[in-house]
Amino acid sequence: MSAIAIGLAVLAIFIFGVVDFGNLGLSDASPILFVETFQFDAQGIDKANLNGEFVTLQNQGEETVDLSGWLLRNDAAKTFAFPEGFVLTPGATVVVRSGCGEDTETDLHWCSPQPVWDNVRGSATLFTQDGKWVTGVSYEESCTACGIKTPPP
Repeated sequence: MSAIAIGLAVLAIFIFGVVDFGNLGLSDASPILFVETFQFDAQGIDKANLNGEFVTLQNQGEETVDLSGWLLRNDAAKTFAFPEGFVLTPGATVVVRSGCGEDTETDLHWCSPQPVWDNVRGSATLFTQDGKWVTGVSYEESCTACGIKTPPP
């Protein structure tokens, strides 16, 4: 991994917001990408609405991907590990919520006792279980093109 590739990755995050690091030679290309529904600032008091914070991932490939042991990390190095046996079929999405709740095929819960995402700016990064950097997304409170919205019920 060259310093130039790392520099390009960091620059791309700040300019474009979403980067597929596979395209920068940092890991094998992955069909798993962050999608528009990244709610980093829950409505109301964040600590009282932890499940109002969430990030959404989608399998944009043609094959089922086993996410067992994959890691989702924030800027403060808080890490969520995908449960054993969790798979994402082609076209499927999964919402990872900061609070606790019942996990399903479409909703997983970090079960953090406090907010996971900074309300002003930060990033989310996805790693395979063996530590390969898959993809990442950065955000800022003032971003008008972040595509933040609430997922359908």
